[in-house]
Amino acid sequence: MIIDLKTIPGEGKKYFSYTLDRGWWSPGEEDYQIEAIETPISVELTIYRVESKYVLDGVFKGALRVVCDRCLEPYRLEIEAEFNYFLVPVNNGAGNDELELMEEDIEVVFIRDDKVNLNEVIREQLFLSLPVKCLCRIDCLGLCAKCGCNLNVSSCECITAQGHPAFATLNKLKN
Repeated sequence: MIIDLKTIPGEGKKYFSYTLDRGWWSPGEEDYQIEAIETPISVELTIYRVESKYVLDGVFKGALRVVCDRCLEPYRLEIEAEFNYFLVPVNNGAGNDELELMEEDIEVVFIRDDKVNLNEVIREQLFLSLPVKCLCRIDCLGLCAKCGCNLNVSSCECITAQGHPAFATLNKLKN
């Protein structure tokens, strides 16, 4: 969804509410962690003007199919996130020059031609809403390092290393 910021009134707010269906997501090479959209993602946005800038407040909610970082099995992850951005028009005379961003510019979206693609903003926020480590469950055992067996489903017959012999005495104390 592309919004023309010229339609935003100088006073007041403009509200948008829409749903991104499952077909909206097409994973790319960098999107290995998100396999698919499980349920449509509901999005609610508010855009208003502050001087020459715009403020975008939003919230989205839905479910994703992601891959567990330990066992590599896909699972459903419920997500809900709020976000805020400043939309700052870039001087059109600047061309396609790169801008160096400061730390305080992290929540700033620089826009050209007074248009913003909200789907790109939501896509970015989906990635930011993912946990650092996606786990199908907290006690996920993962895969066997030798045979690759999913230890949540079955146990393997692999012999585990006993460790360095110098620590055998400490191991006896532990047991």
